[in-house]
Amino acid sequence: MMRRISFGLVALAALVFMFTGCATVSTFKPVDLNPKMKAGDLVQKTDNLAVLLDKSASMDQWYAKPPNVELANHLTHAKNATRNMAATIPEMKLNAGLKTFWSDQTAQIYGMKAFEKNEYIRVIDGVGFPNGKTPTDKALLAAGNDLKGAAGRSAIVIFSDFDEKELNTKATIEAVGKLKADFGDKLCLYTVQVGNVPGAKAIAQQIVQAGACGDYASADELANPAAMAAFVQKVLLEDAAALKAKKAAEEAAAAAERARREAEEAAARAAAAAKASKGRDILGPVHFDFDKSVLRTQDRAILKKHVEWLTAHKDAAVLVEGHCDEVGTNEYNLALGERRAAEVKKYLVNSGIAASRISTISYGEERPFDPGHSDAAHAKNRRAEFVVK
Repeated sequence: MMRRISFGLVALAALVFMFTGCATVSTFKPVDLNPKMKAGDLVQKTDNLAVLLDKSASMDQWYAKPPNVELANHLTHAKNATRNMAATIPEMKLNAGLKTFWSDQTAQIYGMKAFEKNEYIRVIDGVGFPNGKTPTDKALLAAGNDLKGAAGRSAIVIFSDFDEKELNTKATIEAVGKLKADFGDKLCLYTVQVGNVPGAKAIAQQIVQAGACGDYASADELANPAAMAAFVQKVLLEDAAALKAKKAAEEAAAAAERARREAEEAAARAAAAAKASKGRDILGPVHFDFDKSVLRTQDRAILKKHVEWLTAHKDAAVLVEGHCDEVGTNEYNLALGERRAAEVKKYLVNSGIAASRISTISYGEERPFDPGHSDAAHAKNRRAEFVVK
């Protein structure tokens, strides 16, 4: 009789273990990151966290990796890893969500809202039995919709066994591509693999690579509190010293780029000035008597040579500038400069140079050749100059 009772108790214990295996909670003491946050050694880099928890049929596979990973199904390991991550998150202003996915369905079971650790962990504990295929692509797109309009940087973390028999890899990579197009460098993707399904690690890593920002981790490794702290830091935080160095490097690069552009602009201005100077040197100026725009005999001789040069260089155009001395009002001198430039143009046109090749402008007294105030300076400033283009 006692032997039958003992056998019954053993069988009952085995059944209890079998049906409670997926409720196993590992012993985990999270690393406290709050002191580093308060000391300013760590700073927040991620403002929004969307977690995707796979509860498809493949997550009912059993797995153990002694001594740290107890025998349980993949879903239990995924819940443990998700719970441990939540327990490790330090005090911070974080917009968080948790979504399960299975059988072409997704369910938002937390948020998106302010992260509250105890509530978040209770929600994880309430995730039920695994079922159906693995719609990772749909879960990613749904998470993208959750994050639309959210301010700051975002992260998506996927806890799954990434079993390729249940997962549409092509559709998943396409979904990552859409997220990348929508969010650019404002979103990073992280994958946490539970179990050891053949080929699963490659798929998890491929998802990260397609996102061009993020990282892969194994749930087995994250069972170590220090490893989980490093993972949380990678997803949500940034080393303050490294951030300062990064910003300094970015500022230095930006300064170097500004200096390069400024140097290019200065070189372009110098080249333009040199070209203008060269154009001004080709044809010498003619001068006028005080308050006159009539061409003098000696200046007609100069213009005759200009006509010869312009006739020989038919592709050249010329700007005629009219200038005056400082005597009189600015308005009067601008008009006088116009008359002087027009008189020179008239001579050139009458000498056979096409009017379309000649433009005029008056600077009045604004651009003196000689800044002096003597009669000699005034004589030099009563002129027409030529800029060949």
